[in-house]
Amino acid sequence: MKVHGGCGITACLKNYVGTAPRIVYAAQGAFANAGLHNNHSLEGRSDSFIADLAAFHPPDYCVLDAIRGLQHYEHSIGVPDQLMRSNMILAGEDPVAIDALAATIMGFQPTDIEYLNMATQRRMGVMDLGNADVAGDDPARFTRHWAKPRGWYGRCNRQWLVTQDASADIKSWARFTAPTDTLHFAKWQPPASDAAVYRAAVRVMAEGNRKAFLSVGAHGQFKAFLNGEKVMEEQAATRYRIGQFQKPVELRSGENVLVFELKPVSEQVDLSVLLAAPENDGGTVDGIRWSV
Repeated sequence: MKVHGGCGITACLKNYVGTAPRIVYAAQGAFANAGLHNNHSLEGRSDSFIADLAAFHPPDYCVLDAIRGLQHYEHSIGVPDQLMRSNMILAGEDPVAIDALAATIMGFQPTDIEYLNMATQRRMGVMDLGNADVAGDDPARFTRHWAKPRGWYGRCNRQWLVTQDASADIKSWARFTAPTDTLHFAKWQPPASDAAVYRAAVRVMAEGNRKAFLSVGAHGQFKAFLNGEKVMEEQAATRYRIGQFQKPVELRSGENVLVFELKPVSEQVDLSVLLAAPENDGGTVDGIRWSV
């Protein structure tokens, strides 16, 4: 059990990467399956081929060594506090639940782990631990905040209301589900003109007041509004990346509304949005739920 820079954590399902034959996916004389990452990642995430490999024959039974693990990075980098000792063994028939439990113990939100969402969609197991039967010691006793890998980020919002009609009421905006972290507006609907303005909205339900970092990736000129107040305005015409713009915000208890306005640059307009925890280490702030 340890953190991983590509998919967040290494537990049961991540080990399937080792089942891919190196004669196909590794360079001659090399150990690492670089071909998997280079040819089968989905917009920078390795989770897609982890779920694919595991779906071929999901494990019949899982035994996870959680005696000790690594924070900060998946390989030893000489950081004095990198080794984390938990003195546990996790075992069970449900690989998704085992990995979700491991993520929880390490201080991750299971819903932030993309391959767990994919495995759940394929009915390989249960990600919601409230619907899992966890026997033995109370996992809450062992839950700690493991340092997350630098550059890792949790699962961005996927459910959107979108429009190109500046006069349309938000209730009439189209629903759109982005298959990845990035909402590619032109794939939903090409720009209507050179002066096109896209708008996207999502509701955030918060269990009490929450401090968070609004983490935005964008290509184009954009403005961000939280509950009617402008909280961010930037122009992004260079390399797009998730989380390139960040701003501390406060969510009120109950419903919050995020609205984004974007103008294309060179006919490209993209958006990704994450509400990160106050630690701003890539994980989603706890106690929120995205909704349209």
